[in-house]
Amino acid sequence: MFTVAQAYFGLLASYRLRDVADETVADNQKHLELAQGRFGVGLAPKFDVTQAQVQLASAELNQVTARNNVSLGRETLRHALGLSGPLDFDIVDALEQPPIEVDDAEALALAYEHRPELRSIRAQVDAAAQRVAAVEKDYLPKVTSNAAVNWSGPRYPLQESRSFGGAVNLSVFNGGLTTAQVGEAKANLQNLQANEEVTRQNITLDVRQATLNLRQAVESIRVADKGLQLARENLEIAEGRYKAPATSSSSPTRRRRSPAPRRAG
Repeated sequence: MFTVAQAYFGLLASYRLRDVADETVADNQKHLELAQGRFGVGLAPKFDVTQAQVQLASAELNQVTARNNVSLGRETLRHALGLSGPLDFDIVDALEQPPIEVDDAEALALAYEHRPELRSIRAQVDAAAQRVAAVEKDYLPKVTSNAAVNWSGPRYPLQESRSFGGAVNLSVFNGGLTTAQVGEAKANLQNLQANEEVTRQNITLDVRQATLNLRQAVESIRVADKGLQLARENLEIAEGRYKAPATSSSSPTRRRRSPAPRRAG
């Protein structure tokens, strides 16, 4: 379930970043067209056109990356859902909801409690510990007891007789079988305990990577939104500058040197 949720929010983040990249490309394309138009009528230097082309190329590269991330995100979600075919449906954008702060310690505690691989190996460790305790009981003496009631005789009423017995068996010489069985059970227990620790470490790594990726996705959205806002402001400034009438004699392509005054002959 956690993997599905992580893939879902990762895909939402990819959608947002793709939309930002698409709008940034459109803004830079409009900026380039304005620069080319102004240069064509002699109101802007060639540098403005070149700079706009560089910005557009950079935005288009980011757009390609963002679209590829969407495709990868859809495949990740499809795999998390266990679908064999393509992801033929869209998802609901729920990123407008207030963000939920993820506490690292709480996330680890939940993972340790619910991850199936850790729960499975814990059950194996408990069973192995009980096996050790059961085998070690072979060192103890075995006490047995019995009781019987009999009726016998040639005629009624029959005579009643009762017997009671007990025995204590202590295995002293069994060829070291008990010792070997105890050693084997303890070795198996230690091996399972080591596997449990490795599993815990792997889960810890998974959880920390997931929380870091989540924070990165949130920060990426924030930075992308800020970049989009700045791009819009830059476009508005550029549009205002290009649409303003050139009234100054210091325009880069309209600057002319005044003719030298003639000297009186």
